[in-house]
Amino acid sequence: ADYTNLGTRNYTDIEDMLQIDQPVRNQIEASESEKVAMQICSRLAKNESEIESIIQTGHELAKNMSWDMAVKNYLLSSLQKALHKQPSQNIYTKT
Repeated sequence: ADYTNLGTRNYTDIEDMLQIDQPVRNQIEASESEKVAMQICSRLAKNESEIESIIQTGHELAKNMSWDMAVKNYLLSSLQKALHKQPSQNIYTKT
């Protein structure tokens, strides 16, 4: 959402922008909030099949978001690369 979008209002000067009052801010907020609500509604599941698909996708994403996966996929490989210059030091992971 872009709550800084002034729409058709043409403020050419920073001083004009500083004079925006509460009713104008409320109108901008209402307009942007409606756009966001419509985008959210358009992405909601419309039937059982879509619900199952969304749940499956979420499950697949969540599997890669655990601390174990973050350490395995990012931290350990980065540490291994950092220590690569010192071949006598290796990082061993539990398999």
